[in-house]
Amino acid sequence: MPAEDVALAVFIALPILLGLAARAFFRRVRAARAIAPTPRRTLVAGNLLVLAFLVSILMLAGECWCRFVYDSPDSFNATRASARWFERHYRKNSDSFRDDVEYDLGPVPAGRRRVTFIGDSFTAGHGVPDVADRFANRIRAARPGWDIHVFAIDGWDTGAESDFVTQHIPEFTKGRYGFDEVVLVYCLNDICDIVPGIGELDARIQKAHEKGVLARSSYLFDMLRFLWIVSTDDEIRGYFPKVESAYTGAVWDAQKVRLRALRDFVTSHGGRLSVVTWPMLHRLGDDYPFREAHRSLDAFWQAEGVPHLDLLDTFAGRSAGALVVGRFDAHPNEEAHRVASEAMVRWLDAEMRR
Repeated sequence: MPAEDVALAVFIALPILLGLAARAFFRRVRAARAIAPTPRRTLVAGNLLVLAFLVSILMLAGECWCRFVYDSPDSFNATRASARWFERHYRKNSDSFRDDVEYDLGPVPAGRRRVTFIGDSFTAGHGVPDVADRFANRIRAARPGWDIHVFAIDGWDTGAESDFVTQHIPEFTKGRYGFDEVVLVYCLNDICDIVPGIGELDARIQKAHEKGVLARSSYLFDMLRFLWIVSTDDEIRGYFPKVESAYTGAVWDAQKVRLRALRDFVTSHGGRLSVVTWPMLHRLGDDYPFREAHRSLDAFWQAEGVPHLDLLDTFAGRSAGALVVGRFDAHPNEEAHRVASEAMVRWLDAEMRR
């Protein structure tokens, strides 16, 4: 029997056993009360037994909810519930990318435009159960004359994205892939693979995936373990301030070199690079801390002659809570993908006519 089933059986058995124990205990207490007053220690023991019974019921309810009802990932994919969500909702095509269509990896089909999206979890649709609700698939439905490819993997950064475009695509397709409109879907943390100290943070996040016996067996204890880590680990909590400070100095200079090289490669292979930048949706508001990073990116792309759509303006005035997957997952939800897709369609229509 799997360990999780054994754990569930224990959660079910505990209230039953504790309930029977409490019933027998209080029967004896009532019988003894006819002979002598009930000692204080007996009252304390009875109260503890009732408390244990109530806690066991709460634990059973929590385990059932986490295992059978709760269906959402977390930002780091560190919980059993998150891993189960990916198993349920991620389906990949024959090219190993999340999508519900197969790709023609040859030249651009005659009479069509090809839009190649390159990105990370925001582009893959982390947190969006139905891939049809993802922005790229919405754009495909809105513009059936476009040949849309979505090359996106959760966790990719600029280095991985650039390597895929400049090395893997040419090698995998033997140089046959037709570049047309290549859209780099940029997230502010794409720079993090060259930010000093992020390697240590990645190690901390990987450590958050390590589970003891209880967490490996129980969805409830696994969730409690995760909540403890994210609420007490200062390194993980300090992730976003490191992103905010990355768009100045030597790190930003190095990032500009990589982005410029990606643009040059796409251009040299007959395509055109354009960029869509997502904001950190969970931090939207008047005190949004990443405005300078957005300004730096926009100024850079303008100087490089690369079309740039900054979605920060698109989401202005909207509630962060209405746009993210959940309390523990800051990725865009279906509504955010819908809003983004509508903005991208209008923008791509205009850019592809130029």
